[in-house]
Amino acid sequence: MGTDMADKKVVILMAVYNGQEYLKEQLDSIINQTFTSWELLIRDDCSGDKTPEIIEGYARLDSRIKILDNKGKNLGAAGNFFELLKNAPDADYYAFSDQDDYWYPGKVERAVKKLEALCGAGDKLNEEPKISNTNNAATGGGCDFPAAYCGAKEITDGELNVKSVSAFKAPRLTWENALVENLCTGCTCMINRKLKDMLVKDIPEYTVMHDWWIYMIAVSLGKVYYDEKPYIKYRQHSDNAYGDIQGTISLWKYRFSQLFAARGSTYRQIECFLEIYGKYLTPEMKNTAVLLVKSKHSLKARLCILKNGIVFRQTAGDNRVARFLVLTGKL
Repeated sequence: MGTDMADKKVVILMAVYNGQEYLKEQLDSIINQTFTSWELLIRDDCSGDKTPEIIEGYARLDSRIKILDNKGKNLGAAGNFFELLKNAPDADYYAFSDQDDYWYPGKVERAVKKLEALCGAGDKLNEEPKISNTNNAATGGGCDFPAAYCGAKEITDGELNVKSVSAFKAPRLTWENALVENLCTGCTCMINRKLKDMLVKDIPEYTVMHDWWIYMIAVSLGKVYYDEKPYIKYRQHSDNAYGDIQGTISLWKYRFSQLFAARGSTYRQIECFLEIYGKYLTPEMKNTAVLLVKSKHSLKARLCILKNGIVFRQTAGDNRVARFLVLTGKL
């Protein structure tokens, strides 16, 4: 670890719920990080298994591990993470952890290094296509802007055998993408203090998930770095709250099902975003978001979006689905 990162502190936020089967492997992988200046804050969402006993045991063994009192409240996945953010101690950076993955030893160090560079305090990134660039209307220069790191992940089975790699090659990290797709998988994500403070100051009335909300803020008002090299094994099993669809047949079945599922959450998320951050967006960004919300009930707005390719998803298949959802008003 470079001397320029020696004085940095990372707080890792872990939301857990009935995670006894795989939790120890995740905790061990965090303890074995090459970057050691971290604190792990865990909140159990009222588990009914041995999860509380496991985290209490680890907290006794390592003073860097803390447990947040859940006060007997079950908040769900997104609510659990927002509660952790509200109660997180001061740090330079904040990372998010699931309960059932495995982090490679250099994961935290890699993220800190890239965020330091993104904020102009470390080595050059030398990977410009993976960095978002926006006309930031809300914050000043230097490190005083919201910044996020996220990236690829290895998809594994329950025994951590790698089945595939989920990664976007040179993705376009833009507002037009963030409106309709989330590239910032929470378990790969680390954010700076500015972004954490923004999240806590204005907790949204509704969001699809906390990581998508983070992606929207960072893309529109700051910067995002997407790492094409995976530093995490993302475990797929029957109890995942949210999974990663893998395999051609499974992926197309999922895409097809989305065409006829009850929809509307994306419009609602954008409306909530506009209520909080609309005044900070550039006129072009705000107009795009307003037009997309309007398209829920306006055929004219839908046709305008489709004709001009105003919003997009990263892959051709997902983009076709997105265009159909725009056409039908079912985002």
